[in-house]
Amino acid sequence: MRRLELQNGTARIRLAGAEIVVGRARDCHLVLEGARVSRRHARFSWDGEASVLEDLGSRNGVLVNALPVTAPVRLRHGDRVTIGGHELAVVDPARETAEALAQHVPEMSEGFGAIRPASTDELTTGTGRSLAVLEALAIRALELGERDEAIAILGPGLDEVLAAARAGRAPDAVDLRIAARSARLLAATAGPLERWVRYLVELHGEVGEVPDDDVVGLLCAHAAFVAEGDGLGALVRRLAPLPHDAEAQRRLERLAVAAGAAVPGRGQDPLFSASGR
Repeated sequence: MRRLELQNGTARIRLAGAEIVVGRARDCHLVLEGARVSRRHARFSWDGEASVLEDLGSRNGVLVNALPVTAPVRLRHGDRVTIGGHELAVVDPARETAEALAQHVPEMSEGFGAIRPASTDELTTGTGRSLAVLEALAIRALELGERDEAIAILGPGLDEVLAAARAGRAPDAVDLRIAARSARLLAATAGPLERWVRYLVELHGEVGEVPDDDVVGLLCAHAAFVAEGDGLGALVRRLAPLPHDAEAQRRLERLAVAAGAAVPGRGQDPLFSASGR
């Protein structure tokens, strides 16, 4: 059930699952003063999926986003309800938080590709929501120069994603995208660089997905960090037999070349010269 709240000044009333009568009468759930407010002016109710507003035959009517309410109307986040000169806001707290956080997430680049803000959809829907919120909070900490705080905020969530992948519970596309982006963010801004490079190699190996271009660029630039134990080479070998589209194959070939350069004696291995260059 989607949570909605009605904001009247600084006060908020939860709308989901409730019936709220608004008017001048003292027995109304929300009492509004003023000669233009009828005793029982309007009613908010819940139809099982959305909050519904109806005019109870008031003298001066009800407006939603400046339009008269002539029949019951479903409400959504951001709607403005006007009753007798009082303006009330309809708010979805989760979406409100997401929008506020997204405004504080700047484009960032430290030579590892741009770190793009989490989208509102990522912050409010799907299984990636918690990690996306942590990512936004971590970026806010980085803006304040608190690198250790950013790692403390985001690190445990990233570790959970990897632990689940190791246990055979692969993250969905949203989680993988956000985890990879967040690890790249920490590599670029908070460090330690080697930790997050290794994290990205292991995560994509466990999931069986070729990293995106930004992650590939990071891994290629710092292949030496994962040369020991044939880490990058092992990733390429694990992914090579899997089916890939042309773009994924191109990225895999970039990794193969980088792995060949990083691991002594691998340069003549056909796998590491897959691009033919």
